[in-house]
Amino acid sequence: MFCETLSFSSVSSYAFLVQTGIPMNHHPEPQSASSRFVVAAVLTLLLAGNGCGKKSEQGPQNAPVTAPSPQPPTKAAVASAEKTSFNEVTAQLDPGGSLYGYLSTSQWLEGLSDRINGWRAAVLSLPNLGDGEKSNINKAFDLVTRLVRNSGVESINGVGVSGIALEKGFYQTKLVVGRDANSAPGGIWTVFGRAPRPLHELDWLPADTVWAAFSDVDLDAIWNTVIKEVDQAGFPEAKAGLEQLNGVIQAATGKKLDELLGSLGGQCGAFLTLNEANKINIPLPDGQTLEVPEPGLVVVLKVKDDTIFDWIDRTLKDNPQVIKSDEGGLRMRTMPIPLPLPVALRPTLARQGDYLFIASNDELMKKMIAVKAGKGNGLKTTAEFKRLAQGMPPDGNSFNFVGQRLSDTVQQIQKSILGRMQGQGNEMPTVLMQRIYSLNQPTSSFVVGRSTAQGWVTVGHGTQQPANAVVLPLVIAPTAVLAGLTLPALAKAKEKAQSISCVNNLKQMGLAARVYATDHNDAYPPDILSMKNELTTPKILICPNDPNHKATATLTWDNFDPSQSSYEYVTRGLTESTPGVENKVLFRCRIHGHTCLGDGHVEQKNSRVR
Repeated sequence: MFCETLSFSSVSSYAFLVQTGIPMNHHPEPQSASSRFVVAAVLTLLLAGNGCGKKSEQGPQNAPVTAPSPQPPTKAAVASAEKTSFNEVTAQLDPGGSLYGYLSTSQWLEGLSDRINGWRAAVLSLPNLGDGEKSNINKAFDLVTRLVRNSGVESINGVGVSGIALEKGFYQTKLVVGRDANSAPGGIWTVFGRAPRPLHELDWLPADTVWAAFSDVDLDAIWNTVIKEVDQAGFPEAKAGLEQLNGVIQAATGKKLDELLGSLGGQCGAFLTLNEANKINIPLPDGQTLEVPEPGLVVVLKVKDDTIFDWIDRTLKDNPQVIKSDEGGLRMRTMPIPLPLPVALRPTLARQGDYLFIASNDELMKKMIAVKAGKGNGLKTTAEFKRLAQGMPPDGNSFNFVGQRLSDTVQQIQKSILGRMQGQGNEMPTVLMQRIYSLNQPTSSFVVGRSTAQGWVTVGHGTQQPANAVVLPLVIAPTAVLAGLTLPALAKAKEKAQSISCVNNLKQMGLAARVYATDHNDAYPPDILSMKNELTTPKILICPNDPNHKATATLTWDNFDPSQSSYEYVTRGLTESTPGVENKVLFRCRIHGHTCLGDGHVEQKNSRVR
């Protein structure tokens, strides 16, 4: 501003002095007209350039000055007249991605038990209710309202979800279930973990793990809640049922159910491996086999003591096939099962530290122990897991891992089965199912759930687009249901059409036999091939449901072999005058069981319809 003022005032004053001839210095010598003209020209150029190097706000010479365009007024944000958990929930989400949403649940869940109880009077007002029925209704309402009130569901005040791309093809998804901070933590907020903990179970997983899921869950607390509520409800039938269940379990294990559940440590999970070093062959619909990596499964329970292990060990002690091993703090029991299965099935029970393991084979159990001891490569060392786990919470109350090899293997099996379904390679149902399966592209993901003072927060990294994870199930589920309804109907219609076509074949064979008899002294043909002059094509001798039916396109009498026929010649040596010829079975379909009798009529199997 100072520069602009100085430039304008200096130039104006100087130009005025030049034009009036007043000297600009104290020397008495007058300036010449040429020198005054040069100075004026220089000052004019300086004025046009605005002196200090700032771009002039004026347009071209003699152009009017353009006024600044008016800015639209800023619209004031609308504030909700009802309190929600929007700020608390959305503060934990990632805006700007392909998925973002918030739902306030307070209007539905707050006071849910009271609203349920509000229906009590309406139900009791139904006519023709006896005193016993009214008593049971009151007990049922008392039970339901207590369960809802103690479950912690009413304290859920909002749900939020977001999904954003961390890099192209790699996404972060968050799910937040908010909890009212003024409510006491209980029910779902404690049964599935009270506070985040280190996820030590990851240290067990071998490098070839393709799926794993672990979670905090207090089964003992859930069972005790059920017992308490049943006692308070006053349902003698329910209480007797629980006591009977306890008696059955005690007779089988020597322990009551509450003792067994009380021995658990509040954590459980499972994981699946695919061993590329060992391949197995699984059968396909066309009789062929598909080679896939050998699967292995392990179920893991955290325990407080040896109650469950000792019970199973006592059950197995009289079995001579059981292999026992107790060394290095590892107790293991293996029982080989000699069954003709493609997978080596050697169920194994093991106990080490605070965990109880049930594995599909002992080799997998040994591999897992080696990984835990640092003597083998674990899942955490793989490039896939490292990428998925980068930036994820180091602790939590649950986690889930899905490797891309699992998706690849499942899709390979689906594709092979659908592509080899007999007689349906290009038909609509198979193509539809293939299209449905193709919507789910192979993915990998790692998800960690955490129980916090604000509620549940779940963070996941994976290769599936977050919006697709929400939208695709909404698309696939109805389509799969439609396909499930359509496939049986179409299969039934196809089977009926093939059966009708088979009946028509038998009718033509019966007519051909009688025409043959007319030309051969009423004697029926000695074999099927003898009727080739009475049958227009050998294709009639192939049932449409026969696996060899595809080859009929090039079938002629020259290349036809009687053994190819789907129909058997049952009664030979018949004549038109044979007594009871109308009840003699002449031809029978080996596939449908339909029969053609001596007088040419056809009866369908199971229906006896002519």
